[in-house]
Amino acid sequence: MWAVVATVFVFRETRLGSLSAGIARLIATCVSFARVCSTSRSSRSLRWEAALIAIGTLVMALLGRREDIVTAGITTAVVMVVAAMSPMDAWQQPLLRLADTMVGIAVGVACKWFGSFLFYRLFGEQAQ
Repeated sequence: MWAVVATVFVFRETRLGSLSAGIARLIATCVSFARVCSTSRSSRSLRWEAALIAIGTLVMALLGRREDIVTAGITTAVVMVVAAMSPMDAWQQPLLRLADTMVGIAVGVACKWFGSFLFYRLFGEQAQ
């Protein structure tokens, strides 16, 4: 499911827009991945989740990626909720979400580039 979400997220109007959205999605996911992986199973609570989202907000702001704060926050929340639902395998969730996101980014950017190529071939106009 997360690969599909990432694919839709990065498919933009222009090739540059898709590539930029893919990079933004990867950065937000990596920030979330690093925060969630650094937690232990016993510390998962609503207060800890709020703290992780706040830390992610600060990290994204310091990286100059304010537009990606929401993505990082949502990713953190989802991974922590899924991990809480199956605490025995909680450590796998960040790894799985990272892999899903990377696949989705690759598919979304490739589809946009291929679509632009087809548009050029069919209509003879330079696609963006």
